[in-house]
Amino acid sequence: MFTLNQIHDAFKKVKKGADFPKLVQNLKSIGMQRYENFVADGKTVFYGANQHRIGGRRNIRQFRFIQPVQLKN
Repeated sequence: MFTLNQIHDAFKKVKKGADFPKLVQNLKSIGMQRYENFVADGKTVFYGANQHRIGGRRNIRQFRFIQPVQLKN
């Protein structure tokens, strides 16, 4: 199982775009399988094996959307 400290340490090592592949490798090595980032409030939830889940705190003030947006293909 991974911790928020491990995740934050991995993200701190990213200084430029070229560092991104190494970030992905580091996150996989600590057991993270995926994460979701919520645009409305900046919250991120990280997922690992065996339903392990850590929810980060909101980073920004919550946005209020005036009207829904529908994307067209």
